[in-house]
Amino acid sequence: MPARRLTRVTGLLCAGALLVAGCSSGGGKTDTSQPRIKASGGGIGNDHHEDATQVCRLVTQQDAAKLFGAPANRNTDSSLEQATGACIWNGTKGSQNDTLQAHVFDSLTGYNPKKVLGSSTVNGVGDRAYAFSLGTLGYQVWFVKGPRVGTLNFTVGSSDNAVPRPAAAHAAAVIALARKMATQM
Repeated sequence: MPARRLTRVTGLLCAGALLVAGCSSGGGKTDTSQPRIKASGGGIGNDHHEDATQVCRLVTQQDAAKLFGAPANRNTDSSLEQATGACIWNGTKGSQNDTLQAHVFDSLTGYNPKKVLGSSTVNGVGDRAYAFSLGTLGYQVWFVKGPRVGTLNFTVGSSDNAVPRPAAAHAAAVIALARKMATQM
């Protein structure tokens, strides 16, 4: 992975982590009476995240490839997976280097659409959901399903010479994928 691309992915992972930590409400209760996937521990603040391998069962290679319109490869950098619990898929098609990250946290901490400028409510994804665009950089969906929070972050990548593509153009596909993810949790 080129250094510029790795820096962008790492930066977006950090931004997502700060969003979870910074938007923490601290009042979420966790009920793990019938989880479909188990928490691995770790996480951000008091949040525990699901194991990346388990999250990748919710958002598959085929799902990512369909979104990218190109083959998808799993980013198995163990330090990223262990630190964030993210299932990360990378796609390359010509000068495009797209990334799809999925997270599942086992508490409601961090879910707070009122603290995200430009967020909008999304119907039909989990128990409740919101989404927001990062302009030409990406599009994110956050949702609650029972006692858990799921996130899906699509990052539009391109080489220095490529024309930027608006990530919001993929909004419907990202929301549909979040809906699929939520039904499996």
